Amino acid sequence: MKIRTSPFFALCLAIACLLSAPSKAQDKSSMQNVLNLSATASAPITPDTAVISLFAERTGADAAAISSEINTLMADALREAKLVEGVQAATGNFSTYQQYDNKGKQTGWVVRSDLILKSKDFGSLGKLAGGLSKTLKISSNGFEVSRELKNREEEKLMQQGLALFQAKAKTASKALGFESYSLREVSLDQASLEGNQSQPKMMMMRSAAMDSGQADVPMQAGETTLRLTVRGAVVMK
Repeated sequence: MKIRTSPFFALCLAIACLLSAPSKAQDKSSMQNVLNLSATASAPITPDTAVISLFAERTGADAAAISSEINTLMADALREAKLVEGVQAATGNFSTYQQYDNKGKQTGWVVRSDLILKSKDFGSLGKLAGGLSKTLKISSNGFEVSRELKNREEEKLMQQGLALFQAKAKTASKALGFESYSLREVSLDQASLEGNQSQPKMMMMRSAAMDSGQADVPMQAGETTLRLTVRGAVVMK
């Protein structure tokens, strides 16, 4: 005799079978002997890109007139910068705000515009900045690690970090009385630079002659540190 079952009964039976069957989440063996680890690889790196920020600022009663003067100065500076091979030049912030005396009365306007220069040729950039300081003022300078350099060094650190992780897992497993281990999960953090890459002390090296455009801006990059951390878990056997 053939027994008919309702769809609802069949669904309940299927759910009961699934619940009674061992799952990965319920498998106690998968949760035993798991060791969480992390390993960090680091290496010194010298920034390969110099950055100099300059600005022009004017005050006056006519905001439109001084804005026009600032725009002319920036256009001339951009034109001169683009003539130097290997230099990236771009305008930065442009601001206009009112100026007041100590009694709160408006006395005029202040207009300021920034110019940002970047180059891997420190000598050429320093010479250019020295020439531009005849009409512009230097607000800051420092260094950056280019994306290309960071990617190259990150690949090396990735290999070192994974090797350190494996060595750490092997040592820990043996120390805890296990003969071997297998990887459970591994993740890589993005490589990060340690500390501030900029060097504010360089600004103190400027002289009055440099401010008048009679000297190059000295550029000397120092080392920083690139770090990469490998995190994961292993199952000790």
